[in-house]
Amino acid sequence: MQYSKLTTIETAIIAFIIIATIVVLPVQHLIIATAQSIPPRLPTQPSTSLTNIFKQTQNSIVLITAPPLAKNQNVSFGAGFIYDKNGHILTAKNVLDGTRPPIDIMFADGNSYSAHIIGKDPYSDLAVLQLDKSALSQERIQPLRMLSNSSTLEVGQPVVLIGYPYGLSFSLTGGMISGLNRLIPKSGFSIPGGIQIDGIINPGDSGPVQSLDGKVIGLMAQVLSGNNSTFTGINFAIPSNNIQKIVPQLIATGSYKHPWLGINGATITPDFIRAMGLKNNQTKGVIVGSVAKGSPAYTAGILGGKQTTIINGQNHTLGGDIVIGVDNKQIRNIEDLISYVDISKSVGDTIVLKVLRNGTIHNIDVKLTERPSLPS
Repeated sequence: MQYSKLTTIETAIIAFIIIATIVVLPVQHLIIATAQSIPPRLPTQPSTSLTNIFKQTQNSIVLITAPPLAKNQNVSFGAGFIYDKNGHILTAKNVLDGTRPPIDIMFADGNSYSAHIIGKDPYSDLAVLQLDKSALSQERIQPLRMLSNSSTLEVGQPVVLIGYPYGLSFSLTGGMISGLNRLIPKSGFSIPGGIQIDGIINPGDSGPVQSLDGKVIGLMAQVLSGNNSTFTGINFAIPSNNIQKIVPQLIATGSYKHPWLGINGATITPDFIRAMGLKNNQTKGVIVGSVAKGSPAYTAGILGGKQTTIINGQNHTLGGDIVIGVDNKQIRNIEDLISYVDISKSVGDTIVLKVLRNGTIHNIDVKLTERPSLPS
């Protein structure tokens, strides 16, 4: 019997898993996750690629620590990364929730400096810090490269992250993209365009998620976990498209104005189609459950439902408009609609909603206004 030799690539393949940042949010089933076992994942490139990424980017990843507001709580810590040569650092807003000055930043060489918050956005869970002048004069500031368009990402693409799990400095881990265009659950408004990443997550890894060429594809933010504590949970990262639109405004003004439509709805499924008695069983779109009074949708005449029924164990209000398109683009689900409005449009823009109402299609102009304020 003959045996073939393993190729160089075969012998170089490794199994690796992902970690991410988690902070408790006021949403049901969002919890701080602990490390749990999952099946190993195989990267598509040799481990030397991971080694190169670590060497090239470790000086751009920083540890962020800040004392808590309450004396009986632990010091908050998390990861961030150098955003530009002016010493701006990007991190998840939840890293700074419940903290007070001073905010300390530690580099890979062990040097620590002070920083202050210059902008944060509760809707996108993004925050920007500014290093003090001594850091700019003593450290070699190395911003990370950002992926220009996160919509080009693909499910199954391998990713890596350098972070501080439980405060352990400069830990590299990896995993893969398991889903795209997710709504990241959050109190008040969900975050659109989320990147779902397969793997284990730990507190302290709110740093950048990178492709194997070292570009930032997103920022680790949250995890969704079920009632059973044995579940690993689903990890979410904020995509680079969100970052590139929001962060420059945070740096310039300290805040970001999100466009607001003002509807509450759900994706049409076969169960909805049967419950509503729709003749076209291929209908795709968003059923409008309710419309906020005074919102752009309310002003434009978009209609919410009037009849409440239970579908798959949840209460839904039926009888309202069905949004099937926006600006000549097809709407397949609630994720499409929220992502288009929040990421592609701005406050003051006018969009054209194509709605199905009592079997007739209507095109309705809606002028977007700024979202109501949430606590910063």
